[in-house]
Amino acid sequence: MFLDGEERETAYHLLSDGPNGYAKVLELKPPIDFVSGSCSVVDSCAGLLCLTENDDVLYGRVVYFWNPSVRRIITIRNSSCEGISKEFSWISPGCGYDFDAGVFKLVRIIYDSPNCEAPYDLEKTEIEVYNLSTGSWRKIENLVVNWIIYCQLRILYVNGFVNWLAFHPERHDEDLIVAFDVKSEDFRTLELPDLEMEGDYRGPLLKEYKDMLAFFVCGNFAALEGTGTWSLWVMREYGVTNSWERLFNVVTEQRIVWSLGVTKNCDILLLTPDSKVVAYDFKEQEVKNLGLPKYCPHSCFLITYMESLLLLDEQANLDGHMD
Repeated sequence: MFLDGEERETAYHLLSDGPNGYAKVLELKPPIDFVSGSCSVVDSCAGLLCLTENDDVLYGRVVYFWNPSVRRIITIRNSSCEGISKEFSWISPGCGYDFDAGVFKLVRIIYDSPNCEAPYDLEKTEIEVYNLSTGSWRKIENLVVNWIIYCQLRILYVNGFVNWLAFHPERHDEDLIVAFDVKSEDFRTLELPDLEMEGDYRGPLLKEYKDMLAFFVCGNFAALEGTGTWSLWVMREYGVTNSWERLFNVVTEQRIVWSLGVTKNCDILLLTPDSKVVAYDFKEQEVKNLGLPKYCPHSCFLITYMESLLLLDEQANLDGHMD
């Protein structure tokens, strides 16, 4: 797994989460200088990390595919959509792997609206898909877009779908999940469970739990104290609304500002107000300090990484630049 490093210096710590705890294996840095000085993680799958510039204007416009195992990185700068060149467009990227075809894909949703703010002209929304194998774009036409993706929240690839948290433009208090089928290149929407039991909540944040779609929500949130109870919800059967299950709560005496995700050991990694990463052990019901460096709260991510040979034989093509 990787943890994105300090705000202005991008570094990744590869950790092993074995039965005896967590150990830092090595530190990696992308072999490229980012235009904005640092990058943001879109997601990771099939051994590739998808990165984008950590900048309000460049976010989603310039995208990188990086395979640390073979030390290759590809930069994607162009587009098939007119909206990509508009200063006030904002973009939500996502990535996934079609295991049947052996193809890695990038999908971009381009909204004609400045800084994720109303008014939204959804009829001008453009969607395109990039095929890494062919180096070509395909625009998705005639799709009725009646949802807004939340800006720069965690995107999750799971069960063959890229998943975003979104809301209805006319009903801001009604969240939903927008899912893109990487194989068929179709979209669908998924309902969230009833969160009334969470009280005044913050979130949700999309995560993965044992290869299932999941999310964290901070319930009974007290704004002044910055405290609450973190709950983990899991969709047992992907796409089936009534399969949502509230698994467990994280209740600590320590203030928590961010939930990073769940490890293979089923520990939950959390970020404290002093920028430390801690692990909540459900078996012992205690918080463990991992002894990791401090991280910037808004540029810290937890992702699962597996080694692969993708990009090993990849050549620069018309659409991408091999660095």
